[in-house]
Amino acid sequence: MCPTATIGLPVQPMSGCGPGPTPDCTARPPRALVWRGIDPDGAPGGWTTNQNVRVWRNVATGEPAAYCDGDFVAFTDEGMVADIQIQDGDVRPGDVLFDHGLAVATYTLLAGGIAGSTVVTKQGPGSLVVSNANTFTGGTQHREGIIFVDDKPMGTNPIEFTDTGDRKLYGTGTNPKVLNKLVFKTSRQVEISPGTSAQSLPITQGIQLDVNAELFLRGTILFESAITDGATGKSLKLSGAENAKVIITKDSGTFSGATTVELLHVTVQNPGKNPFGTGTVTFKRESTLTGPGNIDAPVVIDGGSLNPGPGMTIKELKINGGTSKLRIAEKLTITSSITIAGNPKLFPVKVVGAAPAAKIPLIDLPRNVMVKPGDFVDADGRPVNEDHVFKLIKDPMMPTVTQNYTITFKDGPDGNDVALIIKP
Repeated sequence: MCPTATIGLPVQPMSGCGPGPTPDCTARPPRALVWRGIDPDGAPGGWTTNQNVRVWRNVATGEPAAYCDGDFVAFTDEGMVADIQIQDGDVRPGDVLFDHGLAVATYTLLAGGIAGSTVVTKQGPGSLVVSNANTFTGGTQHREGIIFVDDKPMGTNPIEFTDTGDRKLYGTGTNPKVLNKLVFKTSRQVEISPGTSAQSLPITQGIQLDVNAELFLRGTILFESAITDGATGKSLKLSGAENAKVIITKDSGTFSGATTVELLHVTVQNPGKNPFGTGTVTFKRESTLTGPGNIDAPVVIDGGSLNPGPGMTIKELKINGGTSKLRIAEKLTITSSITIAGNPKLFPVKVVGAAPAAKIPLIDLPRNVMVKPGDFVDADGRPVNEDHVFKLIKDPMMPTVTQNYTITFKDGPDGNDVALIIKP
């Protein structure tokens, strides 16, 4: 009988755990093993089942050991080989722990997959690169460090962000995808990025909020699946690095929490009317909302920008403060209400190649709602009234070269709409 092994994995006292020839995996209970990646003679070996490839250390005895399905395995800084070749098909360990970050900064899963009811836990500041297809059903606990995903799944159940460590989810390769649902169980910020080789990272299986969650995004992230409530009324904060973008192509239905956006460009292309769910979405400092999508939830522009794309429809719009910006280049339809406070900045947009009197499409308003020219100021803080003169930069590369344009407010077809006409 070997002593009970304790490496953070749920194991029982074990017997028959000394080194030896090809193991009889039916004759002993599971053991706790630590990956070393080389055998006693110094030769590297892969992760194989029921073979005399003694590339593990038996935690209970300290001796080299061979792996059998059901063993509880850990990858730590003790490992001497960072590429984990899973050979001879799938392996079915008890549970798997990645806890590293000093001597071994990155472990990479290659070839075969991890199967069975295994739970995979990632902790420690190191990285785990998933370049193999896994079918395990126990889910992934992401506590600390970086998980890199290629275009293959990390098992069949969610990646759960637990604990309060520094956690990141990155793409690797040229066409990465997040093929697992992402479940947030702690409020500490999680960073998500396509990585250095891909143009974007699609999230394909949804985001579930069990707590108030915060995502820091890099590059272009595609929301191709819904945001859902794990617990009612939890909020989502989205912020980004320089030039970070989110493109939303999926309706989020009944997600009830509020969403706040900062330092991020959001394009809404959803086919439904709830890209952010039913809660209020607020665009704060240096954030932008654009796209042709429909938004039935209340939208607040509070230090951000609204740049409506073709056919954008918003049910309730509130524009706050002098740092908020409205850039009208396409028709914007408001179906219920619009509230303007604090004289937000109105930026007319010249239609390139249009006639000298180029018409900027309507702000299409309900009949009981009015917008007056004096509700807005220009970029210099001057009130926008009839025949207001704007000074626009002609060439971004030559910001001192400007040209004056005149903007005029006119009634639209139903008497309540506002058509903006600019003339050089």
